[in-house]
Amino acid sequence: MQLLHSKVPEVLVLCPDKSGYHWEIGLNQPHINNQNNIHTNKLVAVVLDDDEDTRFAISRILGKCDCDTLEASSVDAAMGLIAANKVDVVFSDMRIPGQVGGEELLGQVLNKYPDVDVVLMSCAMDTNTRARLLSAGASECLMKPFYKETCLDILNNLKAPLKKSA
Repeated sequence: MQLLHSKVPEVLVLCPDKSGYHWEIGLNQPHINNQNNIHTNKLVAVVLDDDEDTRFAISRILGKCDCDTLEASSVDAAMGLIAANKVDVVFSDMRIPGQVGGEELLGQVLNKYPDVDVVLMSCAMDTNTRARLLSAGASECLMKPFYKETCLDILNNLKAPLKKSA
């Protein structure tokens, strides 16, 4: 395995393998909580991506940002996790083969759970798409790969209203 950005272990990187490429991050152990009914003072995030390696890598980044994570490979699974847990934010890929994508998920989450923030991610996020998604209610739109510091900034912005109301 060759890390493309090996000087920054918290970066989400695309790594070559036998079948093409997969996403990876640093060398530390992951912080992943896939249990339903999480009871914590930390922010809880659902990570939705059809690629298991990508979910794993993003969950590790969020774990390093002191965030509990739940993983889903489909929109239906993500909506089930949101319904069963007190979720604060969803990190969703824009494209999920054979299913509705991130933009449709955004509408569903905002309609059923308006207090849940949605961060949409893509390897191909242009400025027009980003502007459209933000105006539709997305909390943020990220271009993959992204750094731990980007997640920290997003999570800190999400925590700010929580601190004011406490």
